[in-house]
Amino acid sequence: MNTPTAHLRNRALLAAIIDRIETDTAALGRLEASEEPFTSWYQGYWREHITRNGRCGTNLCAAGYAIELTGGTWLTTRTTEGTFLAGRLLPDYQSSWWAEYVLADDTDPEDEITVIDGNRVVKAEDRAMRLLGLERSWDGFDADDEHDIELHPLFRGHNTLDDLRGWLDRLPA
Repeated sequence: MNTPTAHLRNRALLAAIIDRIETDTAALGRLEASEEPFTSWYQGYWREHITRNGRCGTNLCAAGYAIELTGGTWLTTRTTEGTFLAGRLLPDYQSSWWAEYVLADDTDPEDEITVIDGNRVVKAEDRAMRLLGLERSWDGFDADDEHDIELHPLFRGHNTLDDLRGWLDRLPA
């Protein structure tokens, strides 16, 4: 996939992620039929709104946006009919097992690549960390949610757009 943002890295990529989230949020705010339109972005809740359009099946946090904006290909595809792996509909109990993986490409280090159902893949978070210039050294114990402990702070569910903006000056140029 060739996207105009495929070449972006580090701070420029995070700025593009923020712009895209703002665009997607504005579009959802116009389309939402509820009494209180969905006009804000919350990283841990975003999946409920955006996956109706067949996105990755993850929360589509900053890591998911990094993958999408740089042209990564998700291992699974989610549609209204279910979750597909290589064109095969997965049973419901398997549908989320591989949602966090993207097809490996020549930029992925061999030690991060694994094989799932014959496909060479990497975790989206691992690739996103490289794309954004993030270090692996962080203290997981400051997570608000026990499910977030293993995630880099930029990808944790409690982040808001203001939190993401706060990371702009912390990333390499």
